[in-house]
Amino acid sequence: RNNANNETEMLTFVHSFESCTQDSSTVLAIIGNVFTQLKEIMPEINSVYLRQDNTGCYHCASTLLSVHRVATKHGINLKIVDFSDPQSGKSSCDRKAATIISHMRIFVNAGHDIETASQMMTAIESSGRMAGVRMTVSGP
Repeated sequence: RNNANNETEMLTFVHSFESCTQDSSTVLAIIGNVFTQLKEIMPEINSVYLRQDNTGCYHCASTLLSVHRVATKHGINLKIVDFSDPQSGKSSCDRKAATIISHMRIFVNAGHDIETASQMMTAIESSGRMAGVRMTVSGP
């Protein structure tokens, strides 16, 4: 979004699961959670542009047909659903993912294990909280 000073701000939402299948239902649940968090952070938000990976579960018919309904349920006008080039490593999401992975490597190199979703979140936060990153752990 553009803030009051017309500067672009980016929010990154990390969802960590103990176990799940990466399919359309999971993607739609994550998008619904992101919309819920956006409304909590910025209640005035009324439109969203989605940019996501080009993996099959993101651009399959069931996801694309349902995502607008999920947005409407949250009072959001979904303007665009856009896809990054697969494995290009050049999108803003790929850059943020590299930073997150770096935090996890520092944690492991310090002698800790990452075996659960909760440990993954601890690892990500261990080198200091990252601005603009919100994390959600799902599972037992």
